[in-house]
Amino acid sequence: MKYLTILLWLFGVNASVGQDWSVINSQARDEMKAGRYESAIALYQDAVALDDQNPETLFGLAEAFRLSFQYENAEINYRKVRNVWADQMPLSIYYYALMLKLGGNFERASGEFTAFITQVGNSGRYPEFLDQAYVEKAGADLALITQDEGRFQVHHLSSPVNSPFNDFSPAFLGEDILILTSGRGKGWTGKKDLKYGEGFMNQYAFRKRSNQWLPFDHSILDMVNSKYHDGNGSFSADFRRYFFTSCGDISVNCRIYVTEQNEQGRWDKPRPLNTAVNYPGYDAKQPSLSVGGDTLLFVSDRPGGKGMNDIWMSVSTGNGRWTNAVNLSHINTGLNELSPRWVTSELIVFSSEGHQNFGGFDFYIADAEGSNMNVVNIGKPFNSSRDDAYSTIHAGHFYWSSNRKGTEGNFDIYFSELPEPESFFTQVFESGPSARRDEVSMEELEKLEMVRKNRLEDPFTYETLPSRQKQLVDEVLRSRRAGRELPSELEYLSTEEREFIIHVANQQQKTKKD
Repeated sequence: MKYLTILLWLFGVNASVGQDWSVINSQARDEMKAGRYESAIALYQDAVALDDQNPETLFGLAEAFRLSFQYENAEINYRKVRNVWADQMPLSIYYYALMLKLGGNFERASGEFTAFITQVGNSGRYPEFLDQAYVEKAGADLALITQDEGRFQVHHLSSPVNSPFNDFSPAFLGEDILILTSGRGKGWTGKKDLKYGEGFMNQYAFRKRSNQWLPFDHSILDMVNSKYHDGNGSFSADFRRYFFTSCGDISVNCRIYVTEQNEQGRWDKPRPLNTAVNYPGYDAKQPSLSVGGDTLLFVSDRPGGKGMNDIWMSVSTGNGRWTNAVNLSHINTGLNELSPRWVTSELIVFSSEGHQNFGGFDFYIADAEGSNMNVVNIGKPFNSSRDDAYSTIHAGHFYWSSNRKGTEGNFDIYFSELPEPESFFTQVFESGPSARRDEVSMEELEKLEMVRKNRLEDPFTYETLPSRQKQLVDEVLRSRRAGRELPSELEYLSTEEREFIIHVANQQQKTKKD
């Protein structure tokens, strides 16, 4: 009887533990669905403490860490699943590779993407992930042969602009006032957002005094901050209009608003743009107004797009009305595009996780109207192995937000001197190699990997090059035949890749002479 009692007690405890795990795991999934990642992490950690050999729970914990930008912790948990349960959960290979890439471990990331491609390639499973794995692998291989030559110095804005919280989306009001979006503290309302475990996103102002940015209680803040999420703004060229995003509670989508400064210098109550921009039932956010003030770029998940969040464009018809938005399908992908910004009257800089990248979201430059279909990665140091987005140009400087290593919080604001931004971006767009996702093929991947492994060895010839490097070699040869200097396109390559291109050009020239 004593042993029966002990057995019953043991089974009772095990049943209780199993029941507790099931309840906690279910609660964690509910929190994930609601986008409350901080509380989901806490629940998944409790579930793992009860059963650390359940792949579903470990994968869920990794997902919660990834979606809250805690990439190191995500990598640890994806690796646990990948090492034991890769056959039944192949997406653990994909996401483990992605975390390696975000950590700057491009060599291992490339190998893991290859492992994922090999495992699911002929199975018919996960076609979208398989498609993206090719693109991610190409980006990892490209990052390995692309160096930052130090032409541009990256500066980190110090406190109080950057904080231990998310700080992003800088916008300038005149010469000396900076408006940014931040989740610092408990925000303006004292409420905590359970998505990232910080305050609701609101807008904050800073004024430059004696070369230092200091907090400034600007009157515009009273108009553009609410009890929910507000931010991601763009001023008109005359600084009289400010377009920004406001997102209500969970049942209300993000919408774009505009506030105008009246003759007395006061900012009017914001009003939402018409439904051509704020499509009912879907998000509209991250507006950017052209210099002429007649064309608006923004991000939306509305129907008719190519994927998750796409970039759209609308034209003003006057009196605060806007035309039906057009999807910029030539630059959008099946994943997310973010934070478009005009850099010339025709070119835009935007962030994407869908094109060939060095990790996460990278900056690209493209023609807004699609007269030129090219999409060019603007390169290092603006792009890192992490996420880079939310840019603006001000007074000969390029400002952007990044969660790269060394940040004070999750996202911080960085800047680089860029004395002639229009000239720089135009030259990058006209001379840079294409980073379009639809130009990645298995053949190109194999060639890129061969170049990466053997980039300066004699056995490599013109025929083995990826198409983008063939174009550069051709340009070098054309310049030589015409008696011109080396093409300016080489200026934007790393020293190593430039030497390789010249090496192959010399080899090709010698072969033709022979």
